[in-house]
Amino acid sequence: MVDRTMPRESSAGFSLVETLVALSVLSLLSVVLLGALQQIQPLRQATRDMGVRAELNVLADFLEETISAASLLARVDENPDKRIAFEGDETRLLFVGPLRIGSERLGLRELAITLAPRGATGELWIDSWLRRAKRGKTTRSLIADDLSFVRFEYLTENVPPGRATWKHEWASDILPVAVKATIRKASANGTLEVQRTIFLKNAVRWPTTLAS
Repeated sequence: MVDRTMPRESSAGFSLVETLVALSVLSLLSVVLLGALQQIQPLRQATRDMGVRAELNVLADFLEETISAASLLARVDENPDKRIAFEGDETRLLFVGPLRIGSERLGLRELAITLAPRGATGELWIDSWLRRAKRGKTTRSLIADDLSFVRFEYLTENVPPGRATWKHEWASDILPVAVKATIRKASANGTLEVQRTIFLKNAVRWPTTLAS
């Protein structure tokens, strides 16, 4: 007798429909994964920007605390007839003020805040020394680095409201009403900027003096 039973199809492998379904699932997963990766990059950039912004704000806070406490005492100079309490230009300030020594004690020091170029960027330093006729040991500390721009401006002293102007230089026995610090630093999405107007506590000013 002839066996007319039809041969069974092999159970090994995948059918065409199963293969198409698997390819569709893989394609969908690829799209989802690509979208997730594209979202991660902006998130990383935003995180870096937040870090740079926080660093600039901490720097501005330090400058405000230090500069706002500038004293009316004249800086000690080789020429005794030269009495200058506050001197500065766009990248440097010199004045007498309190500086923290250790964790608690404050000491009165001559201070110099200076922008030092370093390649394409700059570093902001603070130097301090005792008020003596002969300058003794100078202590130097780095405040911030990798800054793309720093500028200091000075508000004229004791002028009627509406006539205040910002100067790019200052050298006087009178303190400026305020110092405006503009600082920029490169970040993932370009350059971030912080600008802080620092009013000096010991300056003589009109109660309603406004910066123009």
